[in-house]
This record gives sequence, C-alpha cells and structure tokens, in this order.
Amino acid sequence: MPQVHTRLIVLAVLILVLPLVGCSRPKYQPSGDPILDLRNPELSQRKRLDAADIAWTEVRGGARDHDDSRQAFKDLAWSQSTPLPIRQRLVTMLMEDTDPGGSEDSQRLAGLMLPREMERSIVAILASAAGTRGWTDLTPALVRSYARPVEDVDDSIRTERAALRDLYPGRPIEEVVFEVFLDPGEGPGRSGFRWAERARADAWELLSRLDPDGVVRTTLLTSNLNAGSGLNEDTRALVESLRRSLHELGTIPRTAMELAWMRSLQQAQDKQQRTLNAKWWEQASRHVASLSGERRNGLELRHIEAIRWAGQNNRAWLDASREQLLAELDRRLGKRQTHRRTNELGVDRGVGAYRYKEWRSRLDWSDALTVLVIDEAMQDAEVRARLFQYAKADRDDRKTEYGGMLEARDLASGASDGFRLVLFRPRASDRRDDKRFIASDDMIRYSDRALAHFHMHVQKAKNSKFAGPSAEDLRYCTRSGRTCLVFTSVNADRMNVDLYAPDGTLIDLGEVAR
Repeated sequence: MPQVHTRLIVLAVLILVLPLVGCSRPKYQPSGDPILDLRNPELSQRKRLDAADIAWTEVRGGARDHDDSRQAFKDLAWSQSTPLPIRQRLVTMLMEDTDPGGSEDSQRLAGLMLPREMERSIVAILASAAGTRGWTDLTPALVRSYARPVEDVDDSIRTERAALRDLYPGRPIEEVVFEVFLDPGEGPGRSGFRWAERARADAWELLSRLDPDGVVRTTLLTSNLNAGSGLNEDTRALVESLRRSLHELGTIPRTAMELAWMRSLQQAQDKQQRTLNAKWWEQASRHVASLSGERRNGLELRHIEAIRWAGQNNRAWLDASREQLLAELDRRLGKRQTHRRTNELGVDRGVGAYRYKEWRSRLDWSDALTVLVIDEAMQDAEVRARLFQYAKADRDDRKTEYGGMLEARDLASGASDGFRLVLFRPRASDRRDDKRFIASDDMIRYSDRALAHFHMHVQKAKNSKFAGPSAEDLRYCTRSGRTCLVFTSVNADRMNVDLYAPDGTLIDLGEVAR
C-alpha cells in the first residue's frame, strides 16, 4: 500500500507540473539555417547579426543561392520593423555586392530607397555607395533625398551632396540639380506613380534652398539653354512658363506648391478660371513693369495680387515708397489690441515676435504693401460679416477647423469693388479633429488669384490663448508660398487677425468687431 500511495503522489505532482512545463517556452536556439535565424525576431540582435554574416559568407563561397539570399536581405532592409543595426548591416552588405547581377540590383534598390528613407544612417550608406561606385543613374534619387530638409544638419555637409560631388567632380551642385529638374528620368524599377513629376518638384525645391536669392536659378533660366533641344514638350513648356514669370512678374517660385501655382495661373484647366487668370496676369504684369528701384526687391508670387490690386484700385500706394507705406501701417496698427498665443506652440517654435513694430524694419516694400492691402480688406463690411458667419459654422462643427481664401472682387464681371472671404469646408477624408484645417485640392486650385489663405481658431468664443498660427500652420505656409491669416475668436463679438508669411513674418493685425 505505501508503494501504491507513493506512485499516486508522484502521478499527482506530474499532473500539476506538466501543464506548467507545456506553457513555458524553452530558450530558443539557432536553427542552423542563418537566413531563418536572421528573420527570427525572437533571437537577439547579436545572433541575428551573426546569422547575416554567416549567410553572406556562404553566399560568397558559393554554398548558398545568391539571388534568394539577396531577396531575403532586401525584404528585411526595406522593413521599418527590422532593428536599425540589422538594417544597417544588410544594406551595407547589399551595397558592397560585387557580383554583376547583384551590383545592378543594388543600384536599383538604392534608387528606390533614397527618396523614401528617413533614417539618416541608411541614407549615408546608400549615398556613399552611389558616389563611390559611380552610379550616375541615381542622380535623381540622390536629389530627391537631398531635397528633404534635415533638422540641425546643414545642406553643405549632407551625404547626398558628397555623393553628387563624387559623381560630378568640379561641377556646381546647382547645375547638376537643375539638370534633374529638366530631365528627371523615369526612375528605377517600380518607382511609383508620377516619379518624374515628383522628382522635378523635389529638384526645384532643393535648387531654391541652395539658391535662396534666386541668382543661380535666374542665370540658368536665362542662359543660352535651348528649350527646344533635347527636352520633352512638358519640360519646354515649364521652362517657358518660368521665364515668363521671371520676365513679366519679376519673380519665380520657390516651392513645389508655388511651382504648381505659377503654372495654373498661366494654364488653368477650367475655362472660366483660365479666362480670369489671363485678365489677372495682364493687369499684374503691367503694374509690376511700372515698379522700379526698391519696389522690385524681394518680389515673391504671394506679393503680386497686392500689387495688382493697388494698381487697379489705389495707385497712390503703388507709387509710394517703402517708408511711406510703413508710415501708413504705423498709423493703422500702432495702437490696436493684440493677443499673444500661449498654448500648443509646438516643440519647434517659441512664441516669437508677433507685434508689427518688431517686424517693421524687416519688411520689404512688397511685404509692406501686402500687409496694407490685407488690412484694407479686413475693413470691408462684407468680409467682416462673412467672417463671423463662418466662425459660427466652424464652432458648431466639432470635427474640423474651417478655412478658405481672401480675394478681391474687382476681377469678376459686374462685381463691385472690395473683397470677399470664400469658405472651403474640408472634405470628409480631411476632417481629422477640431484643431486642424486641411486645405482641399479644390481650394488650392481655386485660389490662383487669392490675396491670402485663411483658417479659424474659434472652438470657443473666448479662445485668445490660441491666437496665432501653430507649428503645423507655419509649415503649411512655407510649403505653399502663400501669405496666410488665422482668425481667432476673442469673444462673441470680436476676432483677432494674425498674418504670417513663408519667411517667418508673424504680425498681429489686431481685432475686428462684428
């Protein structure tokens, strides 16, 4: 009996213990297949790196299939879920592959990754390989990567720039980038939708950043470049469009969004829009041609509507000097009630200067005129009525902010003088939350002749702690190249108006009453 009793006890213990053993995981041991181990996220990074080294050694020794191994490496290198040290090791191995087929595949891989890759250490490996191995076909991909600004990294020390110098020794980088703008190619492999269009836009933005005063771009556009030789029809039309803007409006775009804006002004798809744009261009170019001296300095596309309006409606302002315009702004803005934003400024932005007097000395003639014309528009009775009407609609809609454009009325047939606000409610897909406005494609297309874009901070009647643009608002302003306004509800009967521009200008224009 004692022996049977003992056996029962042992059996009972086993019944209790075995489920516990079955639920526990044994320590994972490498499988013996380095590719499987490399793919296994349960292994340590160290073991996965060792597996990569073993696999690549076997590939070089002929013991493992070259193409299959490369594909496994590429799959992991592409994936953002792969730990960075492993991605770095795999990309390095792929870029150093000297097999003829592997080298061609590596070049194609680098061309696909560069425009999208955000991890700077990976970009450095790809760019270095392109420069060292003489992969000139990757020039557009390098330019697209270079076009993405990198915080706290100066353009002069970017790895993409070093690669371009290796590929084109002795040639100005701006000239190389301009050639990509003229001929971006079709892209490597499956480069995605609209590769050429995106590469051209990125090249222009980079060129604008490398040439902030426009001297190099002007020289390249007005040189002996034969727009009819070696360029496709769309490129020839774009070059001529830029030349026309330079010669007739005294300015060329900076950003990709401005480039599209300029083209739409000349070649809008909508027939009515095209007719109004042609009338606008004729008036604008005539008034720009009348400017001289300081009044031609620093012209940007966003200034041209203010110049056109003044020429048509207030010639004294167009003929005034910078100091005379500033004196008028002094009179208007000197004693207005202003409001300083204190909430949700964003980590990349301090409160900054916001009073007119703090920006006065930095305003060019064209800046001063633009501020003055916009301030004039804010005195318009219909503009004010629409402003409070739109504010109520915005406040009642808890799913988005509202916005639109400010435009002059004088171009429309039979319209009275003055200005108007045009509201563009965000589409369903753009209604993210009640503290964000996303400009629709319809709004962008319609606003060719707009004086400014606007949006509203009116979630509450008393909302002055949000008076002024957010960090995201400022980024949109820079990308779009537009003068922008934000209207903030101060109380039930008053709205604060802040004007901000792509160059960082931020001026509180004070309050407007219902």
